[in-house]
Amino acid sequence: MRFKSGQTDGFRVYAVSGVNTISFAIGQGSLQVTPLQMAVMFNAIATGGHFPRPHLLLEEEQKPEHKADKAEEVPLDAAAISEVKKGLQLVVQSDTGTGRLAQLPGVQVAGKT
Repeated sequence: MRFKSGQTDGFRVYAVSGVNTISFAIGQGSLQVTPLQMAVMFNAIATGGHFPRPHLLLEEEQKPEHKADKAEEVPLDAAAISEVKKGLQLVVQSDTGTGRLAQLPGVQVAGKT
């Protein structure tokens, strides 16, 4: 999905230029998102395109008649998502990754620092 300068898709985007396109690629620049938006985005990467609707937990147990909302599915390029996942895993799993201190024995961890 490509956007022209000033367009948005739920995230606030200012002017897009060559400089901040590079900055966006490493999670910097004028892209502003909430922690919840980041969580939803990383969930979509992890699940191959499933965007769940976030909910607040109001009770410890769900009522029997409650049915969870179906996650919206967005078609994502499988090869591109695979490469993004590899990069996120290397941040933590690589001996030179910036998130290597988050490694957990027996658990595959991925991250963005």
